[in-house]
Amino acid sequence: MPTKNCKNAEVCTSRICLFNARNELLVVKEAKRKKDPWNLPGGKLESDETAWQACIRETKEETGVDLPPEEPPSFPLPGKGKVRVYVLKLGDCLVDTCEICDYDVCNSCRQ
Repeated sequence: MPTKNCKNAEVCTSRICLFNARNELLVVKEAKRKKDPWNLPGGKLESDETAWQACIRETKEETGVDLPPEEPPSFPLPGKGKVRVYVLKLGDCLVDTCEICDYDVCNSCRQ
């Protein structure tokens, strides 16, 4: 369940800049965003989770990537309201035989 009262919350959405060993950035293609479909993995916080817990859950749902439980460095996204962005660098292979890639490619790699 999404945060009920985002107006009073410190953070409503969390995203992650996730890099592999070659400094490639993981992005997802969101079908509902027609004009600019590419985004960082992440989404809205549920009422019982922290920004990092939401980021772990949303990244797993959107990409299949398991993030570590330790919270990495983060910053508020300027000009975007209550968005927290995390920064993390992981190894070469993040999803089975996939390297960091867009959601469509990761789905085809997992099959």
